[in-house]
Amino acid sequence: SCGVSLSRENAAILTREKGSKEMKWIDNLKTGAKLLGGFGALILMMLAIAGLGMEGMNRINQNVHNLYYNRTLPIAYVGKAATALYTLRGDLYKYILLPEERAKTGEAIRADQQTIREQIDRYRATELTEEESAALEEFDQAYAAYLKAVDAALANVDSGNQMLAILSVTDGGDVANARKAMGTAMQKLVDLNENLAEQDRLQSAQSFTATRNLLLGVALLAVALAAALTVLITRSITVPLGLTVAALKLIANGDLLRDFSEADKDKVRKRRDEIGALGKAMDGLVDYLQGTSEVASAIAGKDLTVQVQPRSEKDELRLAIARMHDSLRQSLTEVTESASALSAASTQLATAA
Repeated sequence: SCGVSLSRENAAILTREKGSKEMKWIDNLKTGAKLLGGFGALILMMLAIAGLGMEGMNRINQNVHNLYYNRTLPIAYVGKAATALYTLRGDLYKYILLPEERAKTGEAIRADQQTIREQIDRYRATELTEEESAALEEFDQAYAAYLKAVDAALANVDSGNQMLAILSVTDGGDVANARKAMGTAMQKLVDLNENLAEQDRLQSAQSFTATRNLLLGVALLAVALAAALTVLITRSITVPLGLTVAALKLIANGDLLRDFSEADKDKVRKRRDEIGALGKAMDGLVDYLQGTSEVASAIAGKDLTVQVQPRSEKDELRLAIARMHDSLRQSLTEVTESASALSAASTQLATAA
C-alpha cells in the first residue's frame, strides 16, 4: 500500500511539473506580447463572429431577394396576364355583339393581347427553373392556339359569320377551349411559383436557424477562449508581481530574504519577460544587501581585515561603510600608538625611580 501511495504521489508530481512546463511558454512572453496577443485574439474572434454573421445575413438576404423577385413578382405578372385574359374575353363578346363599337373594341383586344405578352415576358426575364421553363413553353403553345382561335373568331365576325364566332366563344368552342387551356397553363405557373416560394421560405428559415446556432456556438467558444486567455495572462502577470511585492515589503522591513523560498524566487527570476528581468535585478539587489550585511557584521565583530568594495562611485551605502571602516582603523591605530607611548613613558619613569 505504501508503494501504491508513493507511485500516486510521484504521478501527481510529474503531472504538475508537466502542466507547469506546458504553461511556461506564456510566462516567457514579453508583457507587451501577452497584451497584444490577448487583445489580438479577441479582435480576431470578434471579426470571425462578424464574418459568420455577415455570411448568414447574405444568405438570408439572397433568399428573401429570390422570394420576392423570382417568386412573388412572377405570380403578380401571371395574375395581371390572367386579368387581361378575362378582359380580352369580355372585349371579344363586345366585338361580336356590338357592331357600332368594333373599331374601339378591336383596339382594346389588341391592347389586351399586348398586356398578356408583356406580363409573361416580364415573368420570362426572372431567374427560371427548368420546371418554369417547361411550363412557359406550355403556356406559349396554349397562347398561340388562343390567339389563332381569337383571330378566327374576329375574322368570322368581320365576314358576317357572327353565329360561328358566337359558337367559338361558348363552351366547347375553339376560343373557349383555348382560353381554358391558357387558364390551366397560367394556374400551373402560379402553383409552381407558390411551391418554389414555400421552398425558399423554408430555406430562409433553415439559414436563419443555422446562422443563429453557429453564431451562438462561436460566441460561446469566443467567451470561453477570452475567459481562458484572461485568466492565463492575468495569472502570468499578477502571481509573480505578488511575489515580488511580498519580497520588497520584507526587504523594506530589513529582511534580506534568507528564508524566502527558492521555488518562489524561481517563479520570478527564471521567466524571460520583463518580470523575469525584475526578478534577476532583485536577486542582484538581495546579493548586494546580503554581502553588505556580512561586511557590516564582520566590522561589528571587530574584524577590520575585511575589504569593503563599493560597486560604483554612487554606491552610497558601501562607500559610507568603507569610510566607517577606515575611520575605525585610524582610531584603533591612534589608540594603539597612544597605548604604546604610554607604556614606554611608564617604563622610563619606573627606571628613573
